[in-house]
Amino acid sequence: KNSSRHDFRLKFDVPAKVKRAVLYVTGEDTTAAWIGGVQVLKPQTQPAWGRTPWKSYTRVGGIPELHSGTNLLAIEVTRFSAGDHGQAPMSAELYIEMADGSSKVLHTGAPEWKTQFNAPGDWHDESYDDAGWSQAVAYAPEKDAFGGQDKLGDPLPTAAVAACSCASAAR
Repeated sequence: KNSSRHDFRLKFDVPAKVKRAVLYVTGEDTTAAWIGGVQVLKPQTQPAWGRTPWKSYTRVGGIPELHSGTNLLAIEVTRFSAGDHGQAPMSAELYIEMADGSSKVLHTGAPEWKTQFNAPGDWHDESYDDAGWSQAVAYAPEKDAFGGQDKLGDPLPTAAVAACSCASAAR
């Protein structure tokens, strides 16, 4: 099969010691995720029936890689069949609760997201130079914003449901 990868990076600052964090992510057709260069989510294989519903969020909890200071969230969306359209939609939210009781929510739609099509090398590593990457553009769904549930059946936070999706520029 002729698949394509759409890679996204977000550098962000965490102001204090992290107590807990939860990542919600979905992409068309499957996603992988790294925090601080450590893989926290492996992609699903292509199912026999062709595609997985990309609007189903995967929940990743227990993320010890987050720390106070600068962090990196890297997300790879693999489209099983590249087809003739070059954009793969992705939506993510990272909820971070600090030890002091404060919290921070990061989601797609923020202008700091960078994207590259089929990025070479260890692009998910913190030391990778992404200066040549493009700014991710907002993905405009054909229908209203979607809701969803994580794999445990818990509803997603409102901010995740309302978040814009990012799409990598076609190359």
